[in-house]
Amino acid sequence: MNKIAPGLALATISSLTFLAYQHPTAYQTLLPYLSIGLACLSLGAAIWNSGLSAAYSKMLKYTKFEARKAIDDAIGSVRVPIVGFASVFGADYLFRVSWVLTEATS
Repeated sequence: MNKIAPGLALATISSLTFLAYQHPTAYQTLLPYLSIGLACLSLGAAIWNSGLSAAYSKMLKYTKFEARKAIDDAIGSVRVPIVGFASVFGADYLFRVSWVLTEATS
């Protein structure tokens, strides 16, 4: 999954860019849905990571020092990576493209 996700993200960004420049009215129609979807995805990932952090802090109280490496590996393997950066840059990208299109058409 870690090898497939970056390619899918790049394909999504490329297709949205193509859609924005070739069909600006269709892109402006999709923009609110894309923004809401991105916000929900980011919120879900943040809640997931917060739950993992809470579980990690509770587990540390009841485990021995030698077992902490296994706990780190288990928690780290299911954590959603760089969710904050992806959501901020993704939202910024969507709104900038929309702004450029609005300025170009007016």
